[in-house]
Amino acid sequence: MRACGSGFCHWECGTFPWERMDLPDPTDLVTLPKHILDIWVIVLIILATILVMTALVLCPATAVIIYRVRTHPTRNGIV
Repeated sequence: MRACGSGFCHWECGTFPWERMDLPDPTDLVTLPKHILDIWVIVLIILATILVMTALVLCPATAVIIYRVRTHPTRNGIV
């Protein structure tokens, strides 16, 4: 069937909006379009950045908490 690209049903030429010619073949799952790969790269970079920033905030904070618990005056018998 021919697709005229208007998106409307044409009974004369036999085109229907659900039979578009510009859609990729769903049976070919090996090759993904380039823009989908670009989106995944951006998502992975954002997730890695969030993970690194969280570690940079939580590791020093955890070290400070451990230090304060270990050197607390009541624990050493000062108070």
